[in-house]
Formats: sequence, structure tokens, C-alpha cells
Amino acid sequence: MGEEMRIAVRLWLIVATALFGIAAVVAASLFQMKHDLLDDREVKTRHIVEVGHTLLGHFHEMERAGSLTREQAQAAALEAIAKLRYEGSEYLWIHRIEGSVMLAHPNPKLVGQPLDDMKDSTGLQFFREMNRVIRDKSAGFVYYMWPKPGGTEPVRKLSYVQGFAPWGWAIGTGIY
Repeated sequence: MGEEMRIAVRLWLIVATALFGIAAVVAASLFQMKHDLLDDREVKTRHIVEVGHTLLGHFHEMERAGSLTREQAQAAALEAIAKLRYEGSEYLWIHRIEGSVMLAHPNPKLVGQPLDDMKDSTGLQFFREMNRVIRDKSAGFVYYMWPKPGGTEPVRKLSYVQGFAPWGWAIGTGIY
């Protein structure tokens, strides 16, 4: 019986070690998958803002070439950005960096509104944070808590913002 008991214990140790190894591989894979998904969302968000930034550059070039006045170029840029959509209802916005006023947003109630005092559920003044990121690095990510459209419970939102220096604007988008 003693020898049979040792064999049984050894077999259980082998099984337990194998199960532990499988669990560790699954946990590491899930962690990596979450990291990869977040990286993909960041890249996607950055690329969308870069497209909008390029569009602003197009209108700025028209201003510089003299085919549009600054006011006309800015109005055309704001109109174009306000109409852009991706994934159905997702959008870009533009706000003025100095003074933090919304210039283009699909919600017309936000256009013309001051943004500096807007806070998320944790107290983060996220537009001030976006402007800080732009001043420090010209572009970057800001995470904050915000309810999804139609919801009331704040969830983590990822936004990417990029400054457009010629006009003192910020262009951004965010995804949940």
C-alpha cells in the first residue's frame, strides 16, 4: 500500500502541476489579449484624429494660398469635421485650446460652451487635462469616466487629442 500511495501522490502532483501550468498560460494569454485590444483601440483612435488633423491642414493650406480667408477656412473646416462619422455614430470634435470652448460637436448644445470646468465622476477636469497633454506633447491620450449615450453609469472612456497650432485648436475623438 505504501508504494501505491506514493505513486498516486506523484500522479496527482503531475496532474496538479499540469493544471497549474495551463491556468498560468490562460491567465497570461488573457492579460496579453486585453493589452493588445487596448493598444488596438489606442492606435485606431489616434489614426482617426490624424485624419481629422490632416483635413484641418487642408483648409489651412487654402487659407495660406489665399483662396479662402481665415474665417472662411475655419468655417469650412468646422463644417467638414462636424459631419464626419465613423462606425455609424462616432465623431470628432474641435475645441479652442485657450479659453476651452467647444467649436464643433454633433451635440449643438455643446457648441460655444466653455469646457474647463467639465468634470468626470472622479473629479478629473478632462478638457483641462486634454489641453495640458497638447501643450506638453502636442498630442496624446486622456482616460476619463463618462456615461455612454443613453446611460447614466460612468464607464472608462479613451480619448485622443491633437493640437492644431496654426489656429490654436484641439481635435479629438473618444471611444468607450
